[in-house]
Amino acid sequence: MRLTLRLLMSLFLLINTSNIKADIKWMLMGIVVQKENFHPLENMDVCIEVIASSEHICVTTLTDGFFQFPLEIDKEYLVQLIDHANNIVNTKKISTFGKEESGIMHLVLDY
Repeated sequence: MRLTLRLLMSLFLLINTSNIKADIKWMLMGIVVQKENFHPLENMDVCIEVIASSEHICVTTLTDGFFQFPLEIDKEYLVQLIDHANNIVNTKKISTFGKEESGIMHLVLDY
C-alpha cells in the first residue's frame, strides 16, 4: 500500500511540476489519506501558516487527495488538516531554514 502511495505521489509530481513558476524556490506537495487504508481523501481543508506571522492560506484537496503550497526560504510553517466540522485533526511543522537549493518537500497527512 505504501508503494502505491509513493507511485501515486511520483506520478502527481511528474504531471504537476511543469506548472511551477521559476521564481518559486520551494514547493510543498502533499496528500491527505485515510489512516486505516491510505485511500486519498477529497474535500479536506489543508491550511498553511507562517509561524512568525499571521499569514496563512487554505486549499481543499482534490479527488486524488493532493494539495500544494509555494514556500519561502528561511521560514517555519505550520500545516493543519481541518475536518468538515472545522476541527484541526492533524498538524505538522515544516521548515525551509538553512536550505540553500530549491526543491520540493513532501507531506502525508492522515485522517
